[in-house]
Amino acid sequence: MNLFERINNLYRNDKSFWDYYKGITTDPISNPSDAYRFINEFFSLGSKGSIFHNVLDENENVSLVMRHDSHTIKVYFIGVLLQQIIDRNLSIRSELDTNYPFNYLWYLCCLFHDYGYRFEKQPLSEMHYSRMRKINTLNKQRFRNFRLEYYRILNADIKFVSPNLPFKKKCYLSSSLNKSRKKMGNQPIEISEICNNQCNGYIYLSNGKIVEKNHYSNRIKNNYFKYIIFERNHMEHGISGADYLFFKLAENYRNKCNELANRADSVDFIDEFNRRFHCEQFKIFAYIADCIACHNIWKAPEGSEELYKAYQLESLISEQFKIVSYEDNPLIFILCLSDSIEPTKKINDLSESEVLKNIDFDYCNKYNKLKVLISKEMSKNIKCEEYIKSLNTLESWIDIKMEVILV
Repeated sequence: MNLFERINNLYRNDKSFWDYYKGITTDPISNPSDAYRFINEFFSLGSKGSIFHNVLDENENVSLVMRHDSHTIKVYFIGVLLQQIIDRNLSIRSELDTNYPFNYLWYLCCLFHDYGYRFEKQPLSEMHYSRMRKINTLNKQRFRNFRLEYYRILNADIKFVSPNLPFKKKCYLSSSLNKSRKKMGNQPIEISEICNNQCNGYIYLSNGKIVEKNHYSNRIKNNYFKYIIFERNHMEHGISGADYLFFKLAENYRNKCNELANRADSVDFIDEFNRRFHCEQFKIFAYIADCIACHNIWKAPEGSEELYKAYQLESLISEQFKIVSYEDNPLIFILCLSDSIEPTKKINDLSESEVLKNIDFDYCNKYNKLKVLISKEMSKNIKCEEYIKSLNTLESWIDIKMEVILV
């Protein structure tokens, strides 16, 4: 089999593993142009469709489909194939009656991981830079979250950034929820009635791993975001997309909560589509946002060490760089590896089906070894040469043994 056949077979014959809500009808495999519709359908089935509905107009919709959403679909199914090999039962422990299974975590993480390109493509003007430089000066005098200040300057529609784990007794419902309740004529809710600290604490994975903190802290994300803004002249899509996801998921929860007549149900309720909302989910959202943000934070390229130091990014230099490993963080490992395996983003001068039919992969869980098999004919393509080159660098930032085989 090749990658096209495996993805197609997975889509049609193992929906119970990848279709968390058991209701997906869109086929983005046969029709790559339906990629956005597939993603939107997934979020809509989870009562999270407003994340997209109020944001994308038709022109932007088409642009995202053509450039990134189809790639995202391939990453999604490659990630599912990988996880089936490694551990079909991976989940995050819940204090409620049901744990958070891989297919729930994966759809939220993967299907949103490149959404931040809508921010990265936003042009930055000299006026923007002037105002951001002023923020940098103010930040030296007292602490300010300049990433959030940048979003305001750039009109990015992100009202707060994804938080560090674990939460420190912060309730993401209280203040803005009560403001909106007052506007609607509803009685305010006391913080003690909203949050019983169920969103606090660590992330416990079924493989025994305990995620006690972010892969990269907000301090590192802030500094990397600033580095990309001033040295690459655009917003960073991983961090901005992660912040947007967390903000919109929190906003969606609050909006749903505001629709309830019984304020005692604010921490745990079922909506009109029979979807459960519980404040414990906020730490899950934060964990997923961290995975998305960190999938595009890169080790300092050779010769860039001093520049990274200027932005206080010493933790991304040489041996200090944190290698991505399944043992340390399964979800970010699957995201980074499947994102790297997916070939159509790089080999974009041929049809997607042709590319996928000339490539396959094999992962050995016992030896943590990935083999990517590429047809000899495909390997002659110039863009495939770049794809192979990127695969051969995986061992420098992902804990894996890598081999490219021409067949």
